[in-house]
Amino acid sequence: MNKLFQSIKKGIIGTFNFDGNSNQFEYCIYFIFLIIFFLFGAYIITNFLDTPGEADSLLYYFGFRIILFISLLANISRRLKNLKMNKGLLILPFIPIVGALFAIYLCFASKKK
Repeated sequence: MNKLFQSIKKGIIGTFNFDGNSNQFEYCIYFIFLIIFFLFGAYIITNFLDTPGEADSLLYYFGFRIILFISLLANISRRLKNLKMNKGLLILPFIPIVGALFAIYLCFASKKK
């Protein structure tokens, strides 16, 4: 359980840090955490933030999504370094379906010897 929280903490602290390593367990746990946090946050923003205009809710929502996407990119960057793969693959998350499949692939990829 302690390893679980350390993985999440490392991911949150490293949100804007594209250096370092992220092993398979850390990557998978933080990836799952981001998905759950995104769904929960989107639900809260769209249902409970009653602002005078719809534009304010959308602004919060897109700001929230951008920060989570940057955090995901940093996590992918650290995982690519751990796998000794080219950092040029960081372009893949910007391609809708391919990016999702690539992020899932990184959960199962094993380190090359």
